[in-house]
Amino acid sequence: MAGIEGSTVLGSLWREVTEGSTAEAVTVFRLADRRAGGGHLYALVMRYLSSRVGPALVSESGAPATFVAAAGLTEMAGWMAHDAGRDDVAANHFQRALNLARAGEADALTAQIWASRAHLALHRDDTENALLAAEQAWRHLDGAEDTALRGRVLAMLTRAHAARGDAAIARAFLRQGEHLLSVPISPPTSEWTSPFDLASLASEAARSMCDLDDHAAAVEHAHHALNLRSPERVRARLLASLTLARALIGQREVEEAAGLVAEASTTTAEVGSAVAGARFQEVRAALASYRNVPEVATVLSQTGKAPHGSPAPTSNWSG
Repeated sequence: MAGIEGSTVLGSLWREVTEGSTAEAVTVFRLADRRAGGGHLYALVMRYLSSRVGPALVSESGAPATFVAAAGLTEMAGWMAHDAGRDDVAANHFQRALNLARAGEADALTAQIWASRAHLALHRDDTENALLAAEQAWRHLDGAEDTALRGRVLAMLTRAHAARGDAAIARAFLRQGEHLLSVPISPPTSEWTSPFDLASLASEAARSMCDLDDHAAAVEHAHHALNLRSPERVRARLLASLTLARALIGQREVEEAAGLVAEASTTTAEVGSAVAGARFQEVRAALASYRNVPEVATVLSQTGKAPHGSPAPTSNWSG
């Protein structure tokens, strides 16, 4: 959703989220986030938390469901802070979300938040804490959770073991995830758990295979993710495309990788995602080792002015 940062669009979005229930607001935020980066939406989510959810937490009528709603929205704020490049802020949100989910006795959401913490740890190259968080997520599953949540946790276990170089274990968890998500996904058992499907798993699998230096498998998984993702999932397609470029560079297919980088340049600049911007720069830096190839040199020259993510979010809400 290019231009979501405009006051008119944000105003319309605010009216939409305040007209329905909190669960409906989460759905609206998720749909907007898929089309634009979290940096554009972070302030709006924090405003919603402080004005609509926060007061209910301290009211006499507060119930466990109130804590669960606060946990779900606080986790969402953490993801948006992460997408805007504020990982310390994201970590704080995830910790608060975990405390709120425990207070609401929401095991499924607790498992999801641990999976989010695993993702953040992987982004920070903290493989040990990533594995610990992924294992904590797994322990909070009891078999009653929806398919998407179990698939998400399996993906994080795959990623964490791949980052550690545990190839056999990573592939075993990946096979479990593929088997689970290759059949129709069961309906969510909680309105607060996030969607996760075979395309999501394919994207995580591609990154895992890159970490294991199995670039042929990474190319296959990245192509699968792109084939499954619809055009409106702009950020998801961008990230999968950048992973594909990274894998192609690993295979020395640098001309094809350069073409993907050229295509990604404009989208990266438009999407409000510092994560995508950083990933773009990592892939571009890897491509720079082949600047002697004419096609690569041309793309490097054309993308010399680095795309950037969204501005860092700010808020004075304590979460």
